[in-house]
Amino acid sequence: MAAVCRVERTRRRLRSPTVRRALAAIVAVGMVVGALLVRSRVDDNRERKHTVLRLVCAEELEQACDAIQADPGSKVEVTVEPAGDTEARLVKPGGADADGWLVPAPWVGLVDEVRARNQLPARFGSSGAPIARSPLVIAMWADRAAALRAACGGQVGWKCLGDHVGPPTSIKATHADPTTSATGLLVLGQAVASFFGRADLSTTDVDASDPFDGWFAGLEQSVPPFADDPFDLMLVQGRSFADAVGTTEAKAKAVLADRGGSDVTLLYPSPMATADLVLAPVAGRDRAATLAGVVRGAVGRRALADAGWQVPGPAGPSGLPSPGFLDALRQRWREVVR
Repeated sequence: MAAVCRVERTRRRLRSPTVRRALAAIVAVGMVVGALLVRSRVDDNRERKHTVLRLVCAEELEQACDAIQADPGSKVEVTVEPAGDTEARLVKPGGADADGWLVPAPWVGLVDEVRARNQLPARFGSSGAPIARSPLVIAMWADRAAALRAACGGQVGWKCLGDHVGPPTSIKATHADPTTSATGLLVLGQAVASFFGRADLSTTDVDASDPFDGWFAGLEQSVPPFADDPFDLMLVQGRSFADAVGTTEAKAKAVLADRGGSDVTLLYPSPMATADLVLAPVAGRDRAATLAGVVRGAVGRRALADAGWQVPGPAGPSGLPSPGFLDALRQRWREVVR
């Protein structure tokens, strides 16, 4: 009986004009909130649909980045330029004109180290794990490599090439400009690591080694300065330009595949080193996460794999010296080749 009374009292309260008005207000507020949520979701979808993501790529990645831009669903606007040009712009104060930078990992560290020295905030957020990698190789005329192999103890590497730049063998070996080329800096680091037999180097190691100075100058001066890609020049000009060129496996295999039969062999020098690609998100850019979803997603992975990069790259260190050491090394390179 008590329960029946309670139910009846509840019914009377619900029939009360005051309660009915309160319930109506609650329903109205709910409808407004729901409409706002729906509209917000529609606006977000519309904004994502029309937002252009801005990606800067090192010039070695032109094929892959063009494919990312060409994908109809990516909404990515790509700028391809030498890594040194991008670095020079991003180390300066002020905002960035991109949402992310696709480049081998050491270059990201170079930018933020320079900015830290100038008391500027870091340019990039966390890059995360590498997206792809490619071993660094020496592309060399096969007959020259065969003739030098015995003198190199069975394996031709950068240390041995530098030891034979003078008579009687007069080997000419080179790489791209390490102040502008992403690959050139990595190969320079690998070559110096080959001289010392390890990658955990500091400027003290270099400064304390008198033999290094002669070896380094001989290697870096064995080929006159040039502006174009050295591997392309070697294939066009032949032995008159160079006997060996350091580059990435991705680049070398793609070029040699187009060339058909070739008398060029690819050497994998010790210590092994790799170009590890990262997408560095520009700090403070809201679209950086969306761009990462494209580049790290199926579109980016497919484009990089088609360009010859290992996706995802094998785990493990790159085998290269630190960004700070590479920065000091390219300054020494400037002094040697100028």
